[in-house]
Amino acid sequence: MEALLIAFMMVIAFFLSRHTVDLSQLIQESAEKNFEGTRIQESKLDLIAQQSKALESIMKEEKNEKR
Repeated sequence: MEALLIAFMMVIAFFLSRHTVDLSQLIQESAEKNFEGTRIQESKLDLIAQQSKALESIMKEEKNEKR
């Protein structure tokens, strides 16, 4: 969604300006940055899920030891 908004703003800026702008390159750069941010976010979520599973296992083991 953010990439679409940026692209829309760039198109408006293009039509309002008197200078030639390579919109395709700007849109591609924006899309690449957005995709990179998505990959980083997915990596963080994977790490949190792994940590959560490990913590859950530890808690189960401690609970079983107390019995």
